[in-house]
Amino acid sequence: MANLEGQIWLTEATSKPLMLDQIDLLQAIADTGSITAAAKIAGVSYKTAWDRLERINNLSEQPLIKRSAGGSKGGGSILTDYGEEMLNGFKAVTATT
Repeated sequence: MANLEGQIWLTEATSKPLMLDQIDLLQAIADTGSITAAAKIAGVSYKTAWDRLERINNLSEQPLIKRSAGGSKGGGSILTDYGEEMLNGFKAVTATT
């Protein structure tokens, strides 16, 4: 059995926790392969989504998202293996609460 490690961010009770917003974005990227599409699903601007993803990537010990630039074949974003582990770990923790 693997050990589950992580961090929890606390916020004011009157606002939606930022951590949940970041998890929602990670899930949307896993589902769509696109920051633009993930932002639409999350109901935020592309800039807001980008800033949140940069924040979580910078706070993480390993990158959570791998981006490829656009071009003739298009671009996209996917979760790294570490990002998948983090998302799955969060799902496991929240499923038991």
